[in-house]
Amino acid sequence: MEKNILSLKNIQEVYEYCTKVYKLFILGEEEQILLRRLENVEKIPFGNYDSWTWIEPLIMLKSKLSTDSNIKALCRERVLMVLNTGNELQRKVKKNVFQRILNGKELGLDLIENAKYDNKNELLIESYLKTIMQIITIIEMGASSDFSVEKTENLLQKLIAEVKPLI
Repeated sequence: MEKNILSLKNIQEVYEYCTKVYKLFILGEEEQILLRRLENVEKIPFGNYDSWTWIEPLIMLKSKLSTDSNIKALCRERVLMVLNTGNELQRKVKKNVFQRILNGKELGLDLIENAKYDNKNELLIESYLKTIMQIITIIEMGASSDFSVEKTENLLQKLIAEVKPLI
């Protein structure tokens, strides 16, 4: 039986769920089925950044798949809320890192190239998945003047086409 996203107990389960959902997205699973898998993802409380690393991409994927502007706004708001947790220094660091992501400066394209060179299929797929997760975050958060939504969408389609045969 499929686990409910709110019942995931530890970081490993969250990671496995996240990668599974993203693989299904890449393979073209019907959007309504994916949205059911992502039901209530935005209600997962922020515990720590170890688990949030995998929850945030699920929230952003839900935003991407949804046609409801209220859900899209709720998902974006949830991600931004987490940036405002912690003390002043923590918030400043988190916001700076997030801005670098939106500018496309934290993409794992080099990780993909290294994994291709090392000929490690599992590592290659994981590198693609992490990069695709970041790209969806960039798209859903409105990108930046340095890294436009259009440019990001084109890169997303290119990476999906490259990784799809490997999954």
